[in-house]
Amino acid sequence: MKTTLIETFDVSVNELFKVVSDLDNFQWRSDLSNVHVLEDQRYFQEVSLKGQISECEITEFILNERYVVVKKSKNTRETCDMKFGIDKKGKSLIIIEDELIVLNPIIKFLSAGLFDNEKLVKAYLHDLKKRFK
Repeated sequence: MKTTLIETFDVSVNELFKVVSDLDNFQWRSDLSNVHVLEDQRYFQEVSLKGQISECEITEFILNERYVVVKKSKNTRETCDMKFGIDKKGKSLIIIEDELIVLNPIIKFLSAGLFDNEKLVKAYLHDLKKRFK
């Protein structure tokens, strides 16, 4: 399942990138209860509100341009590729290309409607918008 969403913001690209990539200040995200940054700061764990732990790796970090995170949990693998820029009206923008793969074929078949990554990305963008209000 692949999703691409674009959102604009009335803050600088630098500020937008800083908030998205700051693992110590995750509280603006309504889907997380905690984030544990590991010794090698490319790796971290996200803890959902239900206590599910996802192992995450930052695979690309280009300041103010691109931030890619690969997230693995028990049943899924997700790649979230975020690109940053300026739109034609001078607003900062983020383009999120998200791919969610359900690893277990039985779970994939039984839960066709449960893994809605577009809904998850929209919730992330909603939280991000609220962070800047």
